[in-house]
Amino acid sequence: MEQVFEHEQIAAGERVMTQNTGTFAASQTLEKLAPVGRVSASGELKAWDPAANDGTEKAIALTVGAVDTTSGARTAPFYDGGHFNNALIAWPVAATAAQKAAAFDGTPIATGSVE
Repeated sequence: MEQVFEHEQIAAGERVMTQNTGTFAASQTLEKLAPVGRVSASGELKAWDPAANDGTEKAIALTVGAVDTTSGARTAPFYDGGHFNNALIAWPVAATAAQKAAAFDGTPIATGSVE
């Protein structure tokens, strides 16, 4: 029996992926490649919420892996640059196509399709 390996095509373009580390706010369970914003008052990272007015309405990064802060805030890596496969991003269920298209405006993150 031949073994088959599946590979996720995270990159959707030539832009170099870059990472950083930051503190994720408590009481969250974020999936891999979840868009996040920065809370203006605390500087902590939190799930992107286009309807918010605390700084998290602007997506600035994507989680590298799943992040669980149900036991308290914690430091974890995030992508702060690159060209990512739109199909693999863990978009919030309620996010509209227009919100997704504008999510990373002004950042070094781009999204696109893999063909």
